[in-house]
Amino acid sequence: MAFLFAALTVATFTRLIVHDTLLAPLRRRWTTAAPSWVVKLLSCPWCISAWLSAAVTVPLAVMGLAPLPVLFWAGAWQAGKMLFWATEMMSRFGVDAPIEFTEVDDDA
Repeated sequence: MAFLFAALTVATFTRLIVHDTLLAPLRRRWTTAAPSWVVKLLSCPWCISAWLSAAVTVPLAVMGLAPLPVLFWAGAWQAGKMLFWATEMMSRFGVDAPIEFTEVDDDA
């Protein structure tokens, strides 16, 4: 259960930091005032997901929920990254578009 939590957390926060419009004003401020390596770090889903998975793994390891922290970190990183890319592909192909309901004629 902790692994699922970690993977979903990494995927969600990676998308929030890298792409979502909620943090767009902060991203613009960071990218204009920060050094180029910070800009690359904040715009790279691969990089952000690595650091986020480490940030999620450390507290879980301290609580004893990640028995092998290095393997847990690597697995959470990869699973979170895959979930992030899956949501990216779904949004590019319109899967997250609102569902339209049409009336069905029961008499036909």
